[in-house]
Amino acid sequence: LWHEYCHVITLQKTRNKMPRWFSEGISVYEERLRHSSWGEQMTPEYRNFILDGEMTPIERLSMAFLVPKSPEHMQFAYYQSSLVIEYLVKNFGEACISNILHDLGQGVFINIAIEQHATNLAKLEAGFSEFATGLAKAFAPEADLANPNPLEVNPLDKNAIVDWLEANPNNIWALNTTCANLVEEEKFLEAIPLLERSIKLHPRQRGGGSPYGMLARAHRELGQAEDELAVLEQWAAIEDAATKLYGRLMEIHAEREDWAAVDRLARRFFSANPLSPIGHRFMALTAQQTGRRADTIRPLRRLLLLDPADPVDLHFRLATALADTAPDKARRHVLQALEDAPRFRAAQKLLIRLAKPDPPAVEAKAQ
Repeated sequence: LWHEYCHVITLQKTRNKMPRWFSEGISVYEERLRHSSWGEQMTPEYRNFILDGEMTPIERLSMAFLVPKSPEHMQFAYYQSSLVIEYLVKNFGEACISNILHDLGQGVFINIAIEQHATNLAKLEAGFSEFATGLAKAFAPEADLANPNPLEVNPLDKNAIVDWLEANPNNIWALNTTCANLVEEEKFLEAIPLLERSIKLHPRQRGGGSPYGMLARAHRELGQAEDELAVLEQWAAIEDAATKLYGRLMEIHAEREDWAAVDRLARRFFSANPLSPIGHRFMALTAQQTGRRADTIRPLRRLLLLDPADPVDLHFRLATALADTAPDKARRHVLQALEDAPRFRAAQKLLIRLAKPDPPAVEAKAQ
């Protein structure tokens, strides 16, 4: 959502007169500014693209979106574009970007606008290349990020993987694959030091195979609650889309009745994943547990739009929240709950209460 919001601002400011790379670059850059886990980040694949000379010249960067070599190259175009914006801001200030946007809105060509407010393209290309190469070299510098050829080590042979790890102790693939096998065999104590080593070598491992998830599970299975929480918090600092991660974090804080933490996490998860029911569910729960009945209404309504497994409960909770302020709407929701569960006693009682006129209204009518 933040990415698209940035597009709205920049496209309006330029009257839609801006190249694709500049528009996408600003949006991805702003995502990273908003939160460290958002937007495109350096990955082993992007590192290889940079070091192997796969970057597109800045003046032709929009073509990387139109005719990419592969889906991976197109995704890399977003990241490279954001790095160009980052380089411009660091070297010429935020005003440089604003001035370029203004000129684009006046119909000035992007290359001319950049030269007027930053530097000529030749110097920009050279400086940016040095900047991006430095970032790539600084990314997990002690880690071996290569995946071995299946002819070198059979990925289905657990013993062969262990042997490979002994010969290549900094290889992230070997560390994580060995740990996945150990966790599958429930050898959690053996897995923990290897997982910690993997994270130390390469701290920004995101996605489903992240060692953070395996390490958190190992601590949970061993009853090490504080260690599990610490790992999950560390993971959340770099990960924005892991449903299980945020679900578990909010679950832990809810069990501890730390509703401020639950609300913070729920809102952050909602910002990145508005179509996931988890954020809405925990926002509603937080409002309910802290006595803010009116604040449960919006997340409950959103949950109803997401094809819930138990709409009866949601309709009943909405009816309860609306009973005092909007009795007609509350009556509609409680009837919808009873339509699917006619013997729902609590809903029956609420409907009876809603059917009774307010005492002051009855007295006024009598007078």
